[in-house]
Amino acid sequence: LGELATFGQKPAPAEGEAKAEAKAETKAEKAAAKKGTASEAKAASKKAKPEAAAASALSEADLRPLLEAMASRALDTCLAGACGLASLHDERAFGTLLQLTNEKQPSARVEACRALALLGDARGLPRLRQLLRDGAGEVRDAAFSSLTKLEEQTPLRAAEAGLLAPADDVRGRALQLLVRHLKK
Repeated sequence: LGELATFGQKPAPAEGEAKAEAKAETKAEKAAAKKGTASEAKAASKKAKPEAAAASALSEADLRPLLEAMASRALDTCLAGACGLASLHDERAFGTLLQLTNEKQPSARVEACRALALLGDARGLPRLRQLLRDGAGEVRDAAFSSLTKLEEQTPLRAAEAGLLAPADDVRGRALQLLVRHLKK
């Protein structure tokens, strides 16, 4: 992925980068405003700036290999493409990642959970909550970790979801999260 970001990359005009950064800031601020206070909105905006600058430097042609990989029928290729796009915060990975959480292989479901956290899209929260009931412990673990990351501003929601899960391992992690939060 590191080679993809630099190979064949054309420098974007400064004006285009500024517009992309402003768009990312606005998106992050709106999302944070829905969740909480103005200070959270500012923090989300600051976090989005470097990520937006990196993603805005890539053109559609630069992203084409990831998009084509994501469309592949081969599971590992599809997963690699979706994870790559998720790491760039490209929302086009979302639907594929949701489908990948239904794969038979637990390792694929684990990677899909991690990629949903990387993507940072709150629309993935309901599916991650469902995956807390998965039959494979590693999937439950990845789902709870991803849920915790997405619910970073509201850790009690993540703790609640974990405490409601039927598996002891998830409930134990949720209890630890709750205790850590209460000690603050």
